[in-house]
Amino acid sequence: MRFQPVADEPTSTQKVTWVTNVEASSGLSYGPLGQAQKATADNKLTTLHEVLIQGLIDDTEYSLIAQSRDSAGNLTVSDKQVFHTSLDTRPPKITDMKVETSIKGTGSDAQGQIIVSWKTDEPSTSQVAYGEGSNSSSYNSSTAQDANKVTDHLVIISNLSTSKIFHLQSLSRDGSNNQAFSENRSAIIGNGTDNVISVIFNALKKIFGGQ
Repeated sequence: MRFQPVADEPTSTQKVTWVTNVEASSGLSYGPLGQAQKATADNKLTTLHEVLIQGLIDDTEYSLIAQSRDSAGNLTVSDKQVFHTSLDTRPPKITDMKVETSIKGTGSDAQGQIIVSWKTDEPSTSQVAYGEGSNSSSYNSSTAQDANKVTDHLVIISNLSTSKIFHLQSLSRDGSNNQAFSENRSAIIGNGTDNVISVIFNALKKIFGGQ
């Protein structure tokens, strides 16, 4: 039997392989030492067995037993194997980042807001750093970090000036404190509408062909 850590996975993952002298199924029973065991099984008959076990706890001692059953129902069971998972040093991967803007209020009371959403491949915190202008070399403001660890993130930045350009970056930190940074994105907040009457007036002009 061989154990091989699988790199670049969101959680600790091991590839377990073994060989049987006749075609047989592939089954594993595994778990942290002294704790309840999980089981996985593949009934496909083969002599070369390969099983991925995912979602393992980092930096933890695990025990594992392999089982294979041939077409005649004969079962063979391996000796108990022990392996240790590694520390998590990989930050989450940020994908599907979207930036939208809107304006609340009218005239001098108008304020802009930016809605930022993204996904991570493992549960992580949510935060957005941002600054005014298009220069992405500095972020002089940030939202409060949402410590709830999720894979679908949504952050709203409110009370922003209208007619401005902002640059921003999503931040996510996993349970092992590895932090991910998205690429810089820009958001443009347009002019605040003067008032409701002007909106209605302009709409009527378009309907009746006014200039």
